[in-house]
Amino acid sequence: MKRIKYLLFLLPALLVGCFDENDLDENVFDSAPLVSIDEPSGSVTFGDAFNVVFTFTDGNLESASLSPLSSASYTIVDAIGADVDSGTPAVSGITTTTTIPFAEGLPLGEYTIEVTVTDTNGNTGNATTTFSVTESTTFTVGDFEMNHPELFILGTMNGWGGSDLQMTAVADNEWQIDNVTITNSDQFKFSNTPDFSNEDWGDEECDGIASSNMSAEGAPNIICGFNGRFNVTFNDQSLEYSLAAAFAANFESLFVLGTFNDFQGTNLGMGLVADNVWELKNLEINVNDAFRFSTTFTLADMHYGQNGSGSTFDDVTEVVSGTAEEFGPNFVLPPGAPHGRYDLQYNDVTGDYTFTLVEQLSFTSNNSEMYILGEMNGWGGTDLQMELVDDFTWQREEVTLSSTNPFKFANSPDFGGGTTDWGDADCDNQAEEFGADIACGFDGTFTFTFNDQTLEYSVE
Repeated sequence: MKRIKYLLFLLPALLVGCFDENDLDENVFDSAPLVSIDEPSGSVTFGDAFNVVFTFTDGNLESASLSPLSSASYTIVDAIGADVDSGTPAVSGITTTTTIPFAEGLPLGEYTIEVTVTDTNGNTGNATTTFSVTESTTFTVGDFEMNHPELFILGTMNGWGGSDLQMTAVADNEWQIDNVTITNSDQFKFSNTPDFSNEDWGDEECDGIASSNMSAEGAPNIICGFNGRFNVTFNDQSLEYSLAAAFAANFESLFVLGTFNDFQGTNLGMGLVADNVWELKNLEINVNDAFRFSTTFTLADMHYGQNGSGSTFDDVTEVVSGTAEEFGPNFVLPPGAPHGRYDLQYNDVTGDYTFTLVEQLSFTSNNSEMYILGEMNGWGGTDLQMELVDDFTWQREEVTLSSTNPFKFANSPDFGGGTTDWGDADCDNQAEEFGADIACGFDGTFTFTFNDQTLEYSVE
């Protein structure tokens, strides 16, 4: 029994004696080193300096540092794989941090960083990341934070390009430019460059909220009937914009709406030319047209017509005048005012208005048409039709005839039934209805004039 106990006591000692002390080292795990890319993270701002930062660490699964850091390398490439930078930073010991500065930044675009680190036992660790260089989301312009470094108005008024309508930062995200002249025919947009090379904004709905060319809505031109001088603002965060008249006024806008535009639309916007004085130039008005002034382009708000006294026409000054009244009857040309082009003015304090005739487009006449008929055109045809150039006054230029060519004036081209014609037997330049042929020895090329009220004529 004692012998057996002795053998059991010796067995553990024998087992321990079988292990070499080198077996202990071979069972300790030697892990690969680690590398982390600490900066940049995600994106950096174009034009700004930044750092690329790596942290190298000896294997974190080791119970002791068996193989310290030995070497490292990195490469940075752009989106097409071209080398931007590379290097072999010095590493040693258990941990090393390396910083690579880019004082001038990098061009806009996407970049990839690849890093490798090796320990003294040949174990290798790797890391890869990407980052982008983008336009700044905010810019300091003067004392204000803006989403863009510059802003411009580009349109037909400046040939869709240039810096003559550059806006100024006046508050955070708020741009402004004063005294911009815009007429009804002008179209424009806002742009963050002077040549449409980046982002621009327009507004098809004319609701004061723009959309970007980079959005699904696109950026249609702004064609909203603005007419006059304006102080223009644009918010590059909310995309709201406004055009406030550069002169004092009781309305933000004023339009002429009438039968010529179905009482709606922005094509006839009036513009301020002085405090409270609105103007629209060169509007064609016919004698049967009806129209009014409206603060919106649909008669949805305040609108004005003539008061109970109506309008008057001064045939010396050729001015229609009167006083407007809110919701009054439509304006119409008063008796004596002809079809023509007028300059309209309206004072939104006094209500006084004037329509000044600048060009008469049609004239009063006793006949709807007039012709010269004679031997030179076989006594018929439309080749010598005359034009009404003033009230009752018909004219035709460059008529060629010889001394043997008699002629008459007629209100039809063929002396048909119902035709009235005028001749002159006495050659005294005073025609008579159904008078004799005019055979007064005219020979050459002449301008013919005939007044169908006085029946006077000339051949000059």
